[in-house]
Amino acid sequence: MKFNLYYERVDNAWSQKSVSKVLGISQTYYSMIENGSRAPSFPLIKKLEDLFECSHIYLLGFRESKDVNEKESQRSTLKNECMGDYSMMDDP
Repeated sequence: MKFNLYYERVDNAWSQKSVSKVLGISQTYYSMIENGSRAPSFPLIKKLEDLFECSHIYLLGFRESKDVNEKESQRSTLKNECMGDYSMMDDP
């Protein structure tokens, strides 16, 4: 998680102090979350999503891209490929 939070914060030209103030936590605690030594609570994850305008999946590092549409496009392509495989099975 530390890398995505860091990049989002820097990309917005925000300091740790300003982000922690908006989140209602100490700068020290935010720093620990950002560097990966502490995990945020679920309510805090929601606040991070809202602040950085991206999904928790991206913030938690499970997705490299912030672009949800890119992931949806990949999912649609895979689904179409799978459906094509099933339609081939129906042919005698």
